[in-house]
Amino acid sequence: MSASIAIVSAADSGYFRLLKGLVLSLEAVRGRFPFDLCIFDLGLTSDQRAFLDTHCQAVTRPGWDIAFPAMDKAPDHYKAMVSRPFIPRHFPGYDIYLWLDADAWVQDPAVLDVYVRAARRGHIAIAAQIDRAYKGAYKRGKLFGWTHNHKHYRLGFGWRVADRFGPYPILNSGALSIPGTAKHWSLWADALRQALQRSRHKLIEQTALNLVLYQHRADVAILPAYCNWLCDAATPCVDDDNGLLVEPFEPHQPLGIVHLAGDFEREEELDLRSIAGREVRARLTFEEWMARRASLFPAAAPSPAKV
Repeated sequence: MSASIAIVSAADSGYFRLLKGLVLSLEAVRGRFPFDLCIFDLGLTSDQRAFLDTHCQAVTRPGWDIAFPAMDKAPDHYKAMVSRPFIPRHFPGYDIYLWLDADAWVQDPAVLDVYVRAARRGHIAIAAQIDRAYKGAYKRGKLFGWTHNHKHYRLGFGWRVADRFGPYPILNSGALSIPGTAKHWSLWADALRQALQRSRHKLIEQTALNLVLYQHRADVAILPAYCNWLCDAATPCVDDDNGLLVEPFEPHQPLGIVHLAGDFEREEELDLRSIAGREVRARLTFEEWMARRASLFPAAAPSPAKV
């Protein structure tokens, strides 16, 4: 082990293109602080493994860390959910673990400092899925409060838990940091084990973690949206001076982590606008946006402003 910090992600062969973007975005910020890059192999090809071997310090193929009904019928990529609370078991010996979904990439390296600083203080650092620019903030409320979040709690933990915690803001587990010895890991594992006996919905590990943080009042640092910007919730704006992706509204904070999550069309070109009103059509995967940024903003600053 060459660092006290492990950045962890996971992918199968179909998600590798996105994972590659994350890896390359991290390579660009390695000088900020030492970290090891650790990857769960959920079904990668030999060529894809060879690429990771040149960029990562550890690549492992996990089994099932929790037994649950119909486990033998679950796809391998579902191990990314089940193995999440057991990251220190698969990649032991680190002081801090920073998980990033494969469909996220780092634009501003200063955001990593935010996650690491919170973890060093004993907190889990995680961003809420709420922001003044997110379209969900302006929708009419669901009848009886039966949102998707309520449904996910109901499927995993029953009606009583859903009625109590369903209205709470969702904390997005696509980017988070946790101290290696924190109690969060075992609490999360216990909650996920309980939920998996009832349901196998795609956000079950996130729902289990949210329950732990709210029900047990575990130490948590809830970060602003720019620390894990969900592009399906609000399309970013572009800074004309440097080509950075920024918040849509003033003061146009640079996005730390760009997360192509949810129903977001990762492979589609999007119609973006710059702060000055310039129309920009581009894809937001790391490699394609970097190429587009270089062509549109050749004089762009080489690194983002500090968070």
